[in-house]
Amino acid sequence: MRRMFWVGVGAVAGFYAARRGEKVVDDARERGLGATVGLATTKVATATMTTAKAVVGVGAAAGSRARSRTTGPPAVAVTSPEAAAARPPREVRP
Repeated sequence: MRRMFWVGVGAVAGFYAARRGEKVVDDARERGLGATVGLATTKVATATMTTAKAVVGVGAAAGSRARSRTTGPPAVAVTSPEAAAARPPREVRP
């Protein structure tokens, strides 16, 4: 039964895609070659700019996460009372 459902969904999607494709081709024929190429160029440029903004945003977020991991907590001086009297304290990083 599930298989028949998905076959039906695929058939409807295929029919819709075919109709949509025919409409796009008809609209392109009516506009002519120059207008169609201009519209396609505009859409590609818009998609490229949107993608570039998304990549910059993701890169900035990843960079801030990487910086927060590498800086770590501040160094703490660890000394015992005997060692403090014998030599100056040294820093130990966790």
